[in-house]
Amino acid sequence: MQMKINTNSKTNKIAFGVIGAIVLAFLISLLVYAFSYKGNLRKFIFPSVDEGEYIVERRYLRKNPVDDPITVYVKELLLGSENERTKYLFAKKTRLISCFLADGVLYVNLSEDMLNLGDNVISFEESTKLLTKNIKQNFNGIKSVEIYVDGKSMYDSY
Repeated sequence: MQMKINTNSKTNKIAFGVIGAIVLAFLISLLVYAFSYKGNLRKFIFPSVDEGEYIVERRYLRKNPVDDPITVYVKELLLGSENERTKYLFAKKTRLISCFLADGVLYVNLSEDMLNLGDNVISFEESTKLLTKNIKQNFNGIKSVEIYVDGKSMYDSY
């Protein structure tokens, strides 16, 4: 007794068509996912111009090939709010010199411009507390934040 294998070309065409459609659908969904990725959603808390109030913003931050996510977040925080009814954490020209995490402690080194209090800038004490709060609420595993000004501990000589 011989078994006959069905070599019907119509059946093979249908099978290849179904497999091709599945592969095509997978590739399209992969491309849609890749191009629609907005980044990680982060929360930003800024002081309001109304005393004692805060404005919370949520922003998507994309991965940066040069900076780690915490560095990207701190740089974005230093830029300030998108809302006009907020104050700055630090003076406008303040920039991040370096930022790294070691044993649960985040070391943030800011430019000396942070010491300039100007219009629409909250107090030095408030700004450092709010910077710490923002970072801790957005990144797990950070026990404390040490802030430096041009490489010196902000409590050493300021």
